[in-house]
Amino acid sequence: MLLAAGGLPVTVGQLVEALWQDEPSGSALNQIHRYVGALRRTFEPVTARRAAGRWLLPVGAAGYRLAAPSDLLRFRSLVADAHQATPVEATRLLIEALRVAAAPAGDEPMRQLPLMVAIEDERVRAALLAVQHGIGSGMAADVLVGLRGVAAEHPLDEQVQAALVRCLHAAGRPAESLVVYARIRDRLRDELGADPGPELAAAHHAALASAPEGTATPAGVGVVVSPAQLPAPPASFAGRRAALAAVSAGGGPVTVISGMAGVGKTTLALHWAHTHAADFPDGQLYVNLRGFDATGRVTEPADALRDLLRSLGVAPAALPDEIESSGALLRTLLATRQLVLVLDNARDARQVEPLLPGRTDSVVIVTSRNRLATLVARASASLVYLEPFTDDEAAQFLTQRLGPARTRDAPAAVRRLHEASGGLPLALAIVAARGVLNPMFPLELLANEMTNSVAPLDLLVDDDRGVDLREVLTWSYRALAPDAATALHALAVHPGPEISLAAVVSLADLPVARARAALTALTAASLLREIAPDRFALHDLVRRYALEQADAEVPGIANRLLEHYVHSMRAAYLRYGRPPLVELPAPAPGVVPESPPGLADAVRWYERERAVLRSTVRRAADLGAHQSVLLITLDWRPMSDNVDAARDLLPYIRLALHAAASLETDHGNEVPLVLVAECHRYAAAKFARIGDTDAARFHYDAALQRFERLGDLAGQANTLRNMAVTLATDPNERVALAARAVDTARRGDVPLVLSIAQCVHGEMLRLAGRARDAYPVILEGLALAQRHPGGDNLTPQLLAELTLCHLAAGDLANAITYGERALPVLRQVNNVGEELRLLPEYGDALLAAGYPARARQAWQRYLSLSATTGIADSLAHEAGRTAADTARLIHAKVASLPTG
Repeated sequence: MLLAAGGLPVTVGQLVEALWQDEPSGSALNQIHRYVGALRRTFEPVTARRAAGRWLLPVGAAGYRLAAPSDLLRFRSLVADAHQATPVEATRLLIEALRVAAAPAGDEPMRQLPLMVAIEDERVRAALLAVQHGIGSGMAADVLVGLRGVAAEHPLDEQVQAALVRCLHAAGRPAESLVVYARIRDRLRDELGADPGPELAAAHHAALASAPEGTATPAGVGVVVSPAQLPAPPASFAGRRAALAAVSAGGGPVTVISGMAGVGKTTLALHWAHTHAADFPDGQLYVNLRGFDATGRVTEPADALRDLLRSLGVAPAALPDEIESSGALLRTLLATRQLVLVLDNARDARQVEPLLPGRTDSVVIVTSRNRLATLVARASASLVYLEPFTDDEAAQFLTQRLGPARTRDAPAAVRRLHEASGGLPLALAIVAARGVLNPMFPLELLANEMTNSVAPLDLLVDDDRGVDLREVLTWSYRALAPDAATALHALAVHPGPEISLAAVVSLADLPVARARAALTALTAASLLREIAPDRFALHDLVRRYALEQADAEVPGIANRLLEHYVHSMRAAYLRYGRPPLVELPAPAPGVVPESPPGLADAVRWYERERAVLRSTVRRAADLGAHQSVLLITLDWRPMSDNVDAARDLLPYIRLALHAAASLETDHGNEVPLVLVAECHRYAAAKFARIGDTDAARFHYDAALQRFERLGDLAGQANTLRNMAVTLATDPNERVALAARAVDTARRGDVPLVLSIAQCVHGEMLRLAGRARDAYPVILEGLALAQRHPGGDNLTPQLLAELTLCHLAAGDLANAITYGERALPVLRQVNNVGEELRLLPEYGDALLAAGYPARARQAWQRYLSLSATTGIADSLAHEAGRTAADTARLIHAKVASLPTG
């Protein structure tokens, strides 16, 4: 804002509006003072704290101004000089001004502010003046770079678009000026329902009145023909509005349409080319490069060049022998022509580059399963990556193929067909063809076939059309190097929904560098999508195909999968300072578990991998790997307890209980009984949190029985304290259970178990109205936690309980003191549950002590956490209310606070 003011004062009110729009923070003025201080230290780090600065200057009490040089001042100076200069010099000055102001001022939210709008208007006026001087001085081509940027930001501004049409025409590019005109004309009609105005129409007529200069006809070229080689347009075409718009937008003469096999690249290219055929009066060229083809014979560039030259009228005897000469002749023939050239099914950039025209008004569309990164880099090609159909696109596609009567009455079947095909247009086309041939088949039957088939690829064959999805995928698979094929097999065995580079290293038994190279190759071949840095997703039909290819490798990969996640989960668990339930054997050679370096890293790792871990538990259960099920679900508890709703975990709790029962039944005393006991304790706590007290009591009893058989006093103590918190309802019973937990932990001589038991004992005393009795109990637990390794994670919980006890006893001063100590550490260790328990009452204490602003911050923190975590409902259930009730209460408290 200060830079945008161009040295003029900016009021505090303007700064508040820019930073907070309609909802300024209560501390807005303080924050602005801090921001200004930070800016002053940045501009003048050696200036004394309260000394007058040279650049950033206060303007009374009303605001600030920045007296530093800026791009805006430079831009304005160049424009002012241009007004006094000759046309040639003015053009040079304005070109430089547009280079300095290459983009609108400010980021997206700020561009709507009046100050930013005014600056953008200056940029537009400078561009229009540059066109006026540039055309008059013969420098129109030099103005185009800056003008295109302004025109792209103002696609519906007819004055700017008319200037672009005139400038292109004056620069000797009338064909492109006509394309630009057609584009803006269509956009005006589509978006505004209006025809071009007089200025734009006049620019169009001027462009029509001129034709590109011809060149000498090369020797051997006979009658110049206008080829029309495009294959027939697709019988039906659905969706793809964004992709079509991206092809139209281009950005250069070459566009690459890439995507996985069967995703509809050729269909999109042909649909676009037929739709825009009128924009290319010199014809349409088409070459099938057969990069991925059943014949296995890739079209060589030299052969493709000869075909193109013959199509343009070159006599066979005049065809050059050398590929370089053929390419030069093609560029000569296309230099002044306006065609669309479709290069279909390219294998790589090497195959395409010799076929590209030079500077031309023609458009080239390349389709390929590979992304052709080299072509994007060298030829400045635009890349349009085609994804599978969305739900709506799939429904539209099936409606076109089968008729609205069949799809309208079966929306669920349409959705299931979309899911079973993974949105792949080729797969849907084969299914639709079966539906057309069998009009009496209900769509539900076709959906059942696809959904229930153990080999859906067997169904995706259309003999009449010679289309077989398995064969289509084979063309891509055969082109893979060995490491890429190995990685694809590993990806297929992984349960998804996404997979990290680190997991591929373990599953494929490849070093990191080779695994990364393999994933890059698979991504380039459109067999894999990189959805985030080093994280990938595999289309389900590609997964099915790759599993067929992996075959005998599957059991070994599955074992490495389980080892990777069991050991990675254990590494994250150990960051909480807790002892492991059982020791793990060393991972197999080649398995490289992930190991988060710190507690916060472990939390982030779990949140990132949560869906993968759940899928892995399901896969382990399917494989009968019962111990892996227990190890993963029990080790994820410290992280899961703070982010997952109890109800969301029930499917995995039930899988763990089934695994525990299977282990006891099948192995008897050989099974680590502590895993079974902990599984029952975990299940009981979750059942209690959703109000299923019968199930909770059953599993708590089962846990105690097994811990007693083991003589495990720590396990017994943990179970008793869980019962006190989640199961008992009578205050005295809860105190008694917590006291038993303390006594049991003390007899077991396990300091940290005793520490957390004392925290719970203190909580139960508080809830029974005996908050002062809780002080010594919790303080002893706090001392234990601070003396023993691993206690750092318990300390904030003990401090939080001390805060609540002092609040209950009416001691606001000590409550606030302990709260100030507890909350930062709770955030540091990501103990969201304890923070949610503490914040409402801590806010009450702050308000009662005369700190309304701090109370607001505490309550707003609660509202933010409760809205973004899944455990708020479980905690509210323990308190006898819903999370929504608590949120409404706190919203009301926040609203009642003064706004000043």
